[in-house]
Parts: sequence; structure tokens; C-alpha cells
Amino acid sequence: MLSIEKKMIVADSCLEYEPKNEFFMYSGILPKSCANCVNYRDSQCSKDLFNNICNNIEKN
Repeated sequence: MLSIEKKMIVADSCLEYEPKNEFFMYSGILPKSCANCVNYRDSQCSKDLFNNICNNIEKN
């Protein structure tokens, strides 16, 4: 299972991030996280971007 912190870091770097509920995200109720993205389904990124973004973050 991925950590909440890692999902937040990846979501912050993802150009394809789209919040499931913009009102809650922009009001600060929900953090920017993969778990709150429309592309994150069944505990994985439907666009298959998570691992690439994660690897790029770890390189820097």
C-alpha cells in the first residue's frame, strides 16, 4: 500500500491531476492527492503515470 504522503507528493507533480471534487479540494478540505484524483481508480493511476512521476521525484 502506498503512503498518503507519497500520493500527495506525486499528485503535486502530476500534470494530469484532476480533483474528484474541485470544491472540496480548493477549499482546503481535501488535500491534493492521487486518492482524490479522477484518474486514480482501484488503487492505481488509470493513466499509468504514478511510477514514472515517482521515479522522477526520487532522481531529484
